[in-house]
Amino acid sequence: MNRVLFGSLAGALFCLTLGCAPTAPPAAEAPAPDGAFRDEALSRLGALQERIVSLAEAMPQEKYTWRPAEGVRSVSELYVHVAGANFGLAGTFGATAPEGAVPGNDVTDKAAITAALTASFE
Repeated sequence: MNRVLFGSLAGALFCLTLGCAPTAPPAAEAPAPDGAFRDEALSRLGALQERIVSLAEAMPQEKYTWRPAEGVRSVSELYVHVAGANFGLAGTFGATAPEGAVPGNDVTDKAAITAALTASFE
């Protein structure tokens, strides 16, 4: 068994060093995105922002510490997670989050969390 495995690995290494391994065709130029895609993406992002922020604003402050079960994020932790994910996603495109923009998971203040949510969509 080891001899077969060693032989296969040696053969693969031999092919790689000689350049006989299969190669992918060169990537084609990606077409430039059209304005319709961008407009649709921004429209959906705006709708998502409206839903999440208005839900956070409509929920009473005393419900922000509620969690459906032990070990599951509370409402405030969920909103903080969404804000952090939004800033993280924007970071992949080169944007930087302002210092202290995302409150910690221990923050349950509705005003601070809705402000962070709103800022994370902008």
